[in-house]
Amino acid sequence: DIGVLEVARREAFETLGAIWREQGAEVRELLDNAPGLTRNAKSYRQDRLDTLYAGLEGYLTHAGAEPPPNFELLTPGLLGTSLKKNGTAPEHPLFEVAARLANTHHEFEAARHAHFLGEAADAIAASLERAKGAGRTIFFDDLLRKLDHALAGDGGERLAARVRGLYPVAMIDEFQDTDPLQYRIFSRIYRGREECGLFMIGDPKQAIYSFRGADIFTYMRARNDSGGAPYTLDTNWRSRRRLVEAVNALFEQAEAPFIYDESIPFHPVKAAGHADETPLLIDGEEPAPLACWAVEVDEENGHHGSIPGTWSGPRIAAACAAEIAHLLNLAQAGRATIGGRALAAHDIAVLVRNRHEAARVREALADAGVSSVTISRDSVFHTEEARDLSHLLRAVAEPGEATALRTALATRLLGWEAATIHALNHDEAAWEARVEAFQRYQRLWHSHGFMPMLIALLKEEGVSARLLAGEDGERRMTNLLQLAELAQLAERRHPGAERLLRWLSDRRADANGESEEQQLRMESDDDLVQIVTIHKSKGLEYSLVFLPYIWASRPLRDEGILGYHDGEDGALHLDLGSSQRDRALELAGRERLAEELRLLYVALTRARYRCCFSWGPFRGAEHSALGWLLGGECELERLFAIEPLPEPGVRFTPRQVAGGGVEARRFSGDASQRWRITSFTALSLSHDHQRDYRTELPDHDLGVMPVEAEEGVPVDHPPFRFPRGAHAGLLLHQLFENIDFPYARGAALGGVVEQGLRQYGIDAQWRDEVCEWIGAVLDTPLEDGLRLRDIPAAQRLVEMEFHFPLDGLGAAQLNALLAAHRGEGRATPMLDFDTVRGMLKGFVDLIFEHRGRFYIVDYKSNHLGDHFEAYQREGLAAAIDAHHYDLQYLIYSVALHRYLRQRMPDYDYQRHFGGVYYLFLRGMPVSGIHYDRPPRATIDALDRLFGGGEA
Repeated sequence: DIGVLEVARREAFETLGAIWREQGAEVRELLDNAPGLTRNAKSYRQDRLDTLYAGLEGYLTHAGAEPPPNFELLTPGLLGTSLKKNGTAPEHPLFEVAARLANTHHEFEAARHAHFLGEAADAIAASLERAKGAGRTIFFDDLLRKLDHALAGDGGERLAARVRGLYPVAMIDEFQDTDPLQYRIFSRIYRGREECGLFMIGDPKQAIYSFRGADIFTYMRARNDSGGAPYTLDTNWRSRRRLVEAVNALFEQAEAPFIYDESIPFHPVKAAGHADETPLLIDGEEPAPLACWAVEVDEENGHHGSIPGTWSGPRIAAACAAEIAHLLNLAQAGRATIGGRALAAHDIAVLVRNRHEAARVREALADAGVSSVTISRDSVFHTEEARDLSHLLRAVAEPGEATALRTALATRLLGWEAATIHALNHDEAAWEARVEAFQRYQRLWHSHGFMPMLIALLKEEGVSARLLAGEDGERRMTNLLQLAELAQLAERRHPGAERLLRWLSDRRADANGESEEQQLRMESDDDLVQIVTIHKSKGLEYSLVFLPYIWASRPLRDEGILGYHDGEDGALHLDLGSSQRDRALELAGRERLAEELRLLYVALTRARYRCCFSWGPFRGAEHSALGWLLGGECELERLFAIEPLPEPGVRFTPRQVAGGGVEARRFSGDASQRWRITSFTALSLSHDHQRDYRTELPDHDLGVMPVEAEEGVPVDHPPFRFPRGAHAGLLLHQLFENIDFPYARGAALGGVVEQGLRQYGIDAQWRDEVCEWIGAVLDTPLEDGLRLRDIPAAQRLVEMEFHFPLDGLGAAQLNALLAAHRGEGRATPMLDFDTVRGMLKGFVDLIFEHRGRFYIVDYKSNHLGDHFEAYQREGLAAAIDAHHYDLQYLIYSVALHRYLRQRMPDYDYQRHFGGVYYLFLRGMPVSGIHYDRPPRATIDALDRLFGGGEA
């Protein structure tokens, strides 16, 4: 209670002041002449005592609320730390009051700090909720929290019953990594329901993700709640029999190998023995499965009973590298084999805790001539290449901005030296050449997209050769290509230079190494030793495993917020400096050691044949997980094969190719490109313009040419005058994609339109007319009084992406089907493409549901003329035929037909498929609406044709 503590602190203040006022001179003399204090203590304390005396005088004068500086020097505890041998500390009632003041002051400060953090957390949470509400955004955690809240509410049991009805059995994999919220949700739905099943599957010995929110105490609570004995899997299918037995022996000999023995006991496992059928042999013998490199203290590594990290860090890495180089040399000579084949570098993994250990091992391997690859969860957006690419793209987006261009030239990607960049200040022709080059890249970006621009830039600027020639060049080149691929994919949702740059900036600011797409890729497919973090290795297996630093410990620091679990329910507590700090430290330290033991278990069980680690009196090793298992009196020879630490200096010498040269292997296979990903755009192009549409973008009328229509009377209709071209199509599609139809009015709509105009470089004066245009489109009747305005967001599916297989689609077959669909009297261009096998990909602008029927909408920004007659039935039919739009919406119809057939048990085309609206926006609201509801027979025929059958 802050109020109670404040009163107690105030009383101690007043008592201290009263005593000092009456006996201050006596206390000063007592301290200055105390015989029990050491001379050094007096000298060291004098300056601080003078400050204390002055503070006390000031305190008496001003009656301050805070205690005077250095008042702890008057407490018996600090006085007792500065005594001579057998000395006696001075005594005075003021010293006891100072101790009482120190205690209440520290408790008050801790309580005030906790109160502030609590209020700050509440304020931040409320602010975040407001921001998410304003942005209509919901996070994954919000889904869990809202579901939990709903289950606890008045309708919770009805909701739980509904979930149980849909999913009577739930199976949760990796349950050891769950959290209390998730477990509470599943408990409320399934616990105590005999008609249902809740299967929680996981290995608590491999719960190593507390830093990601996983809570082993939730697992232990669930185990206790479930009642009865759990089902267990008792067979190791990975490792050789002797290795399994060695790991069993190590954990069995410890009294409580995972600390919480009642909830996480160790059960020895059996070995399937499959690895014994293809043994690891070194010079014809099977090596020891679990080997310990024993290190002793000597004159080289230490003099005080323990080995410091300055010696053990580099020396153990060098020993590990030497042993790996030795094994690879033996393999090259046919003396190290696995199942009769030569041992390879990719059979070997070095498991580490962090990037610092990984860097040390990689450097040692490089010194030993061994190539390696580091596999981690680091995000590619955290790399130097991400920063350099950002500078480079900014210069392409703004080639006239001198600072941006000079910054790009200075990146490692372009590699200009400072002197060369400075010389551009005095060479106008050279500077103009650079500006012109980046203007050319800018035009390429605008006309062909991000990736064609970047490929041209990399080639013309010599980026690839420059990176690969430098240190760690292969790693840097891999990062750059991965970033380019991610940017190319992002360009679909963020078209235009500014939007893509903003996307890249956001990704760099919020890089997520847990996201699989962001994780650094392997820079080579070569035969490489793998350096992997133990966390990353979970679930994987390697033939040989080295654990160079498994003895390292992480001491728990007594600082800041301390989290620990306590009580029968394993509730989480946060200690900010309470009077129970010692107990909090004990429990938190116990939890950390328990997770370290689980991490050790994961590390020791990754190997198939052999696992090597080092052990000795390394500084801090006694506090490590391995130290806990071994204890003080454990006989290592009983558990492991004891081997000497390998001597550094061994190098791997790859065998030279006979003849002294390298010749590329000759390719004699079939490089057919018949299987490909295609699209409506690709199918509708002529044979001479066929291309692979792996990166097909949504159809936003890019490159569409107007269709000649009959002359009419020009009308002053703003959409007729609205700018034409790619940017206009992108803008209109984006507006209809982003707005919420029922609420697209007034300032809300105006803000979206204004932002879009600015983004696509269209004059802001169009704002009001575009708003009026959009409103008119939304209010245009379609059928039975239906308007887009009436379709809420919950009944719309925007930009639905689809893929489905093609098994031998030919142009002749498709032409015949289209001719039958169009009927007589409509002469249209014939499709001409090679037979396609692969995938058909596309995007549907809008699918909406109305009165149980589903409709397709495609927005067209084509300019057909400056009069409404051009957008009547004949003009629209001409545009449909010229651009094969009927093929496009037939493809979309098949995609929706397949989608509904999969999702709706009672789906019927006649009842549920409403039809297709192609909205030629410039003619609306007077005209511009093309509607079709293809016959079921046509859709079935095209569906069969895509599957390789006959239409």
